[in-house]
Amino acid sequence: MLTALTLIFVSTLGAVLLDSPNAGAVSTSTPPVLIYGNIMPIQQSYPDLKVTDDGRTYVVWTQRSGANDNVMFSYSTNNGTSFSPPKVLNTNISGNQARPRIDVTDAGIILVTWIDSSNDGGDVYLTRSVDGGETFEPEYLVHPDTTGTQFNPDITAKGDTVAIVWEEEVHDNSIRIWNANNGVLDRTLDGHTAATLCLEFSPDGSTLASGGEDSLVRIWNPNTGALVQNLTDHANYVTSLNWSYDGSMLASGSYDQNVTIWNVPGYTVMNRLNQVNGVPTQNSVNALAFSPNSSQIAVGYLGKLNPMQPQGPPSDMFNLTVWNLSDYSNWTVNEDTVGHNNEIKDVSFSHNGTLLASCSKDRTLKVWNVTTGALLRDINLNTEAYSLSWSANDTLISTALANGTVAVVNITTSAVQYWLKSHTSRVNTVSWSEVRDEIASGASELNAKVWELAGKTARLNLSGHQNSVYTVDWSSDGNHVATGGGNSGQYGMGEKQVFCLYSTDAGLTFTNPAAVSDNNLALKSQPRVDMDAAYNVHVVWYISGSGVGIFYSNSSDGVTFNEDVGISAGSEWVTPDVAVEDSGAAHVVWQQKNGVTNIHYANSTDGFSNDVQLTTDGQLPRVAVSDSGSVLWAGWRPTAGSTYPFHANVSVDHGQTFGDPTTLTTERISASAISVDSYGQTSFVWINWNRTEIYHSSTVLQDNWRPTVIGNFPAHNAVDVSVFTNILVNFSEPMDQASVEGGFSVNNATHSLDQNDCSSITWNGYGDKVNFSFETPLDYNGFYSVTIASSATDLSGNSLASNYVFTFTTSADVDPPVIEHIQPALIWGYDQPYDVEVTIIDWWGTVTAADLHYKGVSDSNFIKQALTNIGGGLYTASIPAQGSLGNVSYYFTASDNENNNGRLPLAANQYFNYTVVDSVGPVITHIPEDIGPVQEPIGISAVVVDQVQLVSVSLYYLGVGESNFTHVNMTTDTSFDPNGYSCTIPAQMEIGNLRYNITATDGSNNSANTSLYTVAIVDQLRPDINSVIPEYLANETEVLVRANITDNVAVDEVTLYFKAVGGDHWVERNMANVGGDIFEFTIPAQRRSGTIFYYVNATDTSGNLASTLTEQDQFQVEVIGTGPNNTLYYALAIVLIALVVVLVYLMVTKFGGKAGKSEQKPDTPEESESGPKGEEPKEQERVDEDEGQ
Repeated sequence: MLTALTLIFVSTLGAVLLDSPNAGAVSTSTPPVLIYGNIMPIQQSYPDLKVTDDGRTYVVWTQRSGANDNVMFSYSTNNGTSFSPPKVLNTNISGNQARPRIDVTDAGIILVTWIDSSNDGGDVYLTRSVDGGETFEPEYLVHPDTTGTQFNPDITAKGDTVAIVWEEEVHDNSIRIWNANNGVLDRTLDGHTAATLCLEFSPDGSTLASGGEDSLVRIWNPNTGALVQNLTDHANYVTSLNWSYDGSMLASGSYDQNVTIWNVPGYTVMNRLNQVNGVPTQNSVNALAFSPNSSQIAVGYLGKLNPMQPQGPPSDMFNLTVWNLSDYSNWTVNEDTVGHNNEIKDVSFSHNGTLLASCSKDRTLKVWNVTTGALLRDINLNTEAYSLSWSANDTLISTALANGTVAVVNITTSAVQYWLKSHTSRVNTVSWSEVRDEIASGASELNAKVWELAGKTARLNLSGHQNSVYTVDWSSDGNHVATGGGNSGQYGMGEKQVFCLYSTDAGLTFTNPAAVSDNNLALKSQPRVDMDAAYNVHVVWYISGSGVGIFYSNSSDGVTFNEDVGISAGSEWVTPDVAVEDSGAAHVVWQQKNGVTNIHYANSTDGFSNDVQLTTDGQLPRVAVSDSGSVLWAGWRPTAGSTYPFHANVSVDHGQTFGDPTTLTTERISASAISVDSYGQTSFVWINWNRTEIYHSSTVLQDNWRPTVIGNFPAHNAVDVSVFTNILVNFSEPMDQASVEGGFSVNNATHSLDQNDCSSITWNGYGDKVNFSFETPLDYNGFYSVTIASSATDLSGNSLASNYVFTFTTSADVDPPVIEHIQPALIWGYDQPYDVEVTIIDWWGTVTAADLHYKGVSDSNFIKQALTNIGGGLYTASIPAQGSLGNVSYYFTASDNENNNGRLPLAANQYFNYTVVDSVGPVITHIPEDIGPVQEPIGISAVVVDQVQLVSVSLYYLGVGESNFTHVNMTTDTSFDPNGYSCTIPAQMEIGNLRYNITATDGSNNSANTSLYTVAIVDQLRPDINSVIPEYLANETEVLVRANITDNVAVDEVTLYFKAVGGDHWVERNMANVGGDIFEFTIPAQRRSGTIFYYVNATDTSGNLASTLTEQDQFQVEVIGTGPNNTLYYALAIVLIALVVVLVYLMVTKFGGKAGKSEQKPDTPEESESGPKGEEPKEQERVDEDEGQ
């Protein structure tokens, strides 16, 4: 007999909560831990907590100080034994920061969301902490584009996936015009500031009229969306509109008890119908319609349900009145005659004008004789009817019903001919197209529909509205459908929607908000959310006010939610909570508040069909479950008496059964929260009744039951088991791993295996599953027995009741050889063989064949090549060098002596692949240029070779004085080599250094580059002496020599060399630049007449020399001397010289002998100092020549 469970109420996590077949008595001990409190008048409220598997506990709550609410946070790192000082998370300290909710990602990122109502009714904010709660990031508005007040947020996290839900008052008062052919939204008309209740196209389709709860009639151009005019006659909701058939009048009905008839196109008031037989109607208008000939107008009234008017006829009658517009006489039916006994929702004339149909919340459709007012048909629809529309042939009437259907009624038989079923909530409006024979309908969900009547199916689903759709109408040509709606006061909806944001990056970014519910029934309140291991989002909420029940929906992506599931329908079901196992099983608790305070529970494993009542005395239910679902807590606060402690039920079988309610706190509480970690450890926080203190406690269930084996693989008595199988064992709870491994054995007829024969033993994180993998395969055709000894214990020391044994038989040798291969490379050179190495093992047989199959770049079929065994199970082969670029595929096969064939890769259409590439770059051979002439282009040539494909050869040069390289394509030039390339560098206009290099790229994007070469740009050209022209000056005594000299760079110096008349020495003089290219020098006047010889040298700035002597010996010019005529002097000189010579001769002859005998006398002083006589005139002549005198 299994013993009962005992709950030990402690403040530490000393043990692990385990699975048990039942839950017994629960007791408590050890005082809880005070997190914060005993400070008046500060009040605490709305606690929430999250516990993690590493013993950390995070708590948030609302704290009121004065007029403001703040979000508080505290944490524990020691299993709840003590907590950090509380800190305020919100940076905005004004207004109300309230209702915080918390969760933690698997990576430990803390996420806290709350409502900030400082600016408006409420917005959802989020903050994160990535350091365990030491610091928090600034909070931010998770969805800035809000249309209404947000409230009651909740958050869940799993992995890095986060979902936030909240309730929001939505006010989508827009009108939408749709393409009726394809359902595409053509345009949206925004203008009504409250719900749009009615709209209608004019007969010619050029105008659209709409009426709303803002008391306005708006006139639109439907083709452009432009607002044409606002009609402001009404003082209350405009509930109905209708154009006369000729379009000359527009009628509007309102809760201000008036029917206003407008003249078109001026839209002036023609009349107001607000009296019956002279008595004010004092009755709000719900519906109206013109007759086809525009002579009558029918009006349906709200009746008794108008809370604004006193009771008493005729104001409180559910009147149907038909007015004759010629004299405004009328006939009226109501509940006192044969009329409706509840408010009339719609009226409409048949197309032939003889019949009038009306529908009502009294669940009937009535057809009247227009002339007499006689009731012709009284059809019971068994549910409230909100709208009607005639078929074109007046034989059928479509009606919009509260049960979510459209009933098409045959007025001849008074029976429903067929139903249109697809809406999930009340249908508010229908319109029958006279052109398409299709019906449009709108409902209290986020869409309208267009029905194809032949198949009775919804052809179009017009989704986009965020509130109920209250009105639809077809354009006259049948090409468009207009829809309108909003958050209506007339319909008493007070609509709230539940929205969800979804993040996959731990709350850094979110999707756009998604509507969780597929209908707009009343006020959706208090959504709660949780997430399973597959990141599916599970949401519950309740419908407040109308008491419809608890609803549930889920989503795999947080964007598209499945159809709502009603968990319970009944009166005043409120405050649900949800907890989800990793498996996806959702556990829901809620409270019944109709005079009693029952707490109920259901889960999704049976579609929430099993509604379990946990207590008849409880409120504020809470639920939490461990990841595995092994521990489930449902708690609540009792209402009886005055103590209000915290009670809970625990289930250890996934909610199938619960133990008796247990008191977890003896103190009176005002609010609480509960969390269970993946080991089943359960933590509670609660706030005392005075709201001054917040406490924490945790629980541990004492384990005193034996573990069991609840599953194994291979299955017991399994046959044809692979010899490579692992052994898997699944226990009922986490186990002591050493005791299990020590008690593990596998036996057959020849040998035994134990933990020492395993290559690995792995456990799951929870510790209840173990996987044994063996070093070597088992025998073929072997019968094996697996034993887990009874010495195996759980974490509390409870052992198995007996040895657990299961058997299996392995298969015959049907296992092919095992092939293992690590691919050497994914990219390989085209000129290299590809060597492969593979290991092939057949454990109990012999490898008889081993082959490599490859398909080269140019091969159309695979080529088979036998592998070479180089020892043991190691084989090698080589795929030849491909010589071209492309892809190579290969695979291996092997066979054993049992004809078992193996392949690697395993699938027949899979291969190992590598890409053959050219990994060798081009080779560039180039003799660099050292010197280049200025102002002349420079030719560059190179020999470039690539073994596969040369794509481009380029030259990049940096010109003299330039800062950026210039690119030049080198082109093929075979004049000097078959692989030659050349290009020309443009002439450089300055002297300096030019730099260049050559680069080449092949088809595999390999590149080669030369060094960066330097070319000295120099001037190698001599100046050009274009002309040398002499010019006589001063009566031909002076000579002006003029030279025209140019140079490609610059002339530095021009020199004139001349010999004076009769001189033999060149005189050097610089010629002066007198402008442009002209240089001049004037040779001075000569004393003597005669010939002057001259030539010109020119040097540029680079030292290049040009001379006229290279062209001729010299120039010459005849000049006239400026001294006397010297001819006579020359003649006398010659005579004198002749006489002197004769005299000398005579003296030598006479005295020669004596002189030879006499002693030689020394030179006279005159001779030694002045040289031989007769030289002095010549020296004087030279000086004269040099000076040009």
